[in-house]
Amino acid sequence: MSDRTASVNNITQELQHVTADLHPVNPLAGLLRFSILGLIFIGLVILAWSLPNNILFVVVTILAGVVYGFWLICTHDMAHQTLTGWQWFVIG
Repeated sequence: MSDRTASVNNITQELQHVTADLHPVNPLAGLLRFSILGLIFIGLVILAWSLPNNILFVVVTILAGVVYGFWLICTHDMAHQTLTGWQWFVIG
């Protein structure tokens, strides 16, 4: 059992060492990414609703859905404080 614990601790230390350069977060880049994706999504939705052609409506709506997926990933990053690094919702 102690061999397994030593192995897990070794892997944990190696993983922390390898990902050390990923820990610093640039808040401006995160907010810019969130804002740009949001503006693109809202723009595509407005464009889709203003199109008279049903085929173009569907194509632009699909593009808006793809952008919305990336926007959701950004909000997930916010929940883990990896988008801006700000500790807004930390309890305790």
